Amino acid sequence: MRTKLVLALSLLVTVAGGGIAFYVHGQSQSIGSPSAATPPVFVPIDTFTVNLVSAPTQMQVLQAGITLKLREKATAVQIKDSLPEIRHRVVMTLSAQRSQELLSATGKQKLAAELGNAIAKVISSTESAVATEAAPTQSAVAGADLRTVSASVEVLFTSFIIQ
Repeated sequence: MRTKLVLALSLLVTVAGGGIAFYVHGQSQSIGSPSAATPPVFVPIDTFTVNLVSAPTQMQVLQAGITLKLREKATAVQIKDSLPEIRHRVVMTLSAQRSQELLSATGKQKLAAELGNAIAKVISSTESAVATEAAPTQSAVAGADLRTVSASVEVLFTSFIIQ
């Protein structure tokens, strides 16, 4: 009888310990899971209309609506503060394109990546300027990783028309 009691208690402790471990492990998984991550921030820039690079006898125009998908709200603030320069870089990048390159999905993806890099340069220069004012010795470290900024900015086309 005593053996059965000890066996029953050890089984109860094992099951309870397993349940607690499962619960704690599940809680730690849900904290770091993508579903618990902050939602992205979307910043509509504008609809841009530019002349494309083409033969003088055949003028072509691109009209593209652009929205930025960002990971952090702080980046959205930086973008709004630098909007005139960002618009300038977007216009210059769009107007340097050829229509034949933009007709395929791959061409549009390449353009989106190019625009993302141009916008990331503006943001990183803003960050390095702020870092230089705050701590001049750390300015090289603050602006060094453009790839991180670039990865946090995704360009989405909300409209795309070539005529």
